[in-house]
Amino acid sequence: MKQIFQFLVAVVVSLSAIPMVAQEASEPSTPFPYPQAPDTCTTLESRTNYVVTHFWDNYDFSRPIEEGNREAFVQAFQDYVSFFPHAHRNVVLTSIRDFIFKAQVNADNMLKITQVAEVMLYSPYAVLLSDEAYVPFATAMARNDRMTKEQKNYFKQQVARINLCQPGNMIPDLELVDAQGNETKISEIPAKCYLLIFTDDDANSSIARVRLGTEVTLNQIIDSGEITVIDIRVGKADQQWREKVASFPSNWKAYCCETALRDIDVRFLPSCFIVGGDMKLINKNVRVDAVLQSL
Repeated sequence: MKQIFQFLVAVVVSLSAIPMVAQEASEPSTPFPYPQAPDTCTTLESRTNYVVTHFWDNYDFSRPIEEGNREAFVQAFQDYVSFFPHAHRNVVLTSIRDFIFKAQVNADNMLKITQVAEVMLYSPYAVLLSDEAYVPFATAMARNDRMTKEQKNYFKQQVARINLCQPGNMIPDLELVDAQGNETKISEIPAKCYLLIFTDDDANSSIARVRLGTEVTLNQIIDSGEITVIDIRVGKADQQWREKVASFPSNWKAYCCETALRDIDVRFLPSCFIVGGDMKLINKNVRVDAVLQSL
C-alpha cells in the first residue's frame, strides 16, 4: 500500500498549507460555492444541518481529483468536516451516505476521497477523530469491486479493527512475550483495570515511559492494585528490547506482541488503551499528555 501512504503524506502537507493561504487572502475563498442557510434556519444546529446536507450540491463529482485540484478538494473536505460537531448526528451520517453514493461512480476519485477521509477522520492528524464518520468510507472501499484486492483488504482489515475496538467491546486477547521468552495473554494477567501502553523503539516511547513512570498519582494507583500498567512493544522480542526492559518502571509489566498493529486499532505510538478487568475497552488511542492531565 505504498501509494496510499504516499498520498496520505501529500494530504498532510496540503493540510498544513491551507491555513497559510487563508490568512494571506483578504476575503475567505472556497473551492466551489458553499451553501448558505436560509433565514428560516434560526438555530446553530438547524443552520449547520442545512449546510452539511447541501454542502456538495455545487461540486462536480465527475471532475477527476488530480494534482492541480487536490488541494482545493482537501480544503473543501476539511471545511465539510468542521461542521460535523455542530450538526445532528443523523444529518451527518445521511450526508456522508449521499456523498459516497455520488462519489463512488468514479473509482479513482473514490480512492482519493477515502484517503482524505482517513487523514481527516481517522489518522493521528485528524481534524475530527470519528470512527462513526469514517467507517462508511472505508466500508464502501472494502466492498467496491473496482478496487484491487490489496486495496479492498486494506480497508476491510481497517474496518474490522475499528469495529472490534469500540468502547464496551471485549478487546482481542493479544498473545504476549516477555523478556525471558515466556508467553501469556492479557486475560492471564489479573487486574482490576489495565492501562495498556503500545510502544516502539522510538524516542517518543522512551519519553512516555519516563513521564508516566515518574507520575506520583499513577504510581499510587498502581501500588494500591487499582490498575495494572502493561507496556506492549509492537514487534518481536529482540535482544535490543530485552536489554532495555530493565530500565522500564519496576511496577510495570513489559511484553512484546507481533500482531498488535494487525489486531488492535492503534492509531499512533505511543498510544494508551484503558481496559476494564473484564477485558472490555473503556477508551482507546489516548495520548500520554491526556493520561497525565487526567491524573
